[in-house]
Amino acid sequence: MLLVSISSGYSGCMNYDALMAFAVFARHRNFTRAAEELFISQPALHQKVSKLSEELDVPLYVRNGRELTLTEEGRIVAAHAREVGSLTEDVIARLDASKRRGTVALASGAGAFLHLIEPVIPRARKGPFPLRLLTMRGHEAAEAVRQARAHVAVGVFEGNRHGLECHPWLDVDQMLVVPADHRLAGHSEVVAADLEGESLIVPPEGHPNRVKTERVLSGVTWHNAVEALGYELAIAFVGHRLGVTIMNDFVNLPDGFVGIPMLGFPTVTFEVAVREGTPHEGARWLCDLLLGANQLDD
Repeated sequence: MLLVSISSGYSGCMNYDALMAFAVFARHRNFTRAAEELFISQPALHQKVSKLSEELDVPLYVRNGRELTLTEEGRIVAAHAREVGSLTEDVIARLDASKRRGTVALASGAGAFLHLIEPVIPRARKGPFPLRLLTMRGHEAAEAVRQARAHVAVGVFEGNRHGLECHPWLDVDQMLVVPADHRLAGHSEVVAADLEGESLIVPPEGHPNRVKTERVLSGVTWHNAVEALGYELAIAFVGHRLGVTIMNDFVNLPDGFVGIPMLGFPTVTFEVAVREGTPHEGARWLCDLLLGANQLDD
């Protein structure tokens, strides 16, 4: 039995087996698939989830037609269950005679993995914890850490730090990417006025980078040539002469392209985030490795 305190209204023993079963159910939100994964019958799984709900005196899910949806309390318990499972895996691994450790999961965007984190991966793979990589957008990576689906996240977490312990990692400016023979290719820097009449490759409407671009270029006439997500895709469209694009200046450009510092954009800070108060040894180890690697690179 596991002694926990979910809220000021509850303090008691929570059945570990039921908690782990609920974590599987919460992932599937389907009793049939969850029972199959657990190798138990559906009635047995129903009983475990019902017992856990009774112990906590809160509803863990609701039924909307044929769909099962976690309640707010259910989401809290599911995050707690994932954290407990991860910590248990780590403790068991540390007690094992071979000293093998539990997996540590790192979540970040594809661009950050390719251009920022990739040099650290070989060092991380030689470390004491097996590494698992999860590719997702910044706000999704932050949510994955909050919900204990990942241990560490790297990204820009402006206004999205609730429940996270964030460490500044790298300050990033913007650059204009153009073909090497473009009229602006020889400039040492560019400002908004230099893009008058240009065709731009931009993220979809509502994307944070699109909002920033529209704000900086508010006094300039420009044409929306292509809407695209991802550095590689945007660069490919620049190569097809569909327009120019603005992106983070850490991106390594292929031959035939020039990156010119773009003035007027605010500097953004990439951060390394772990769950607030996390006791997970692997999360702390990977966070320190990433922060230390950036200091060495400087």
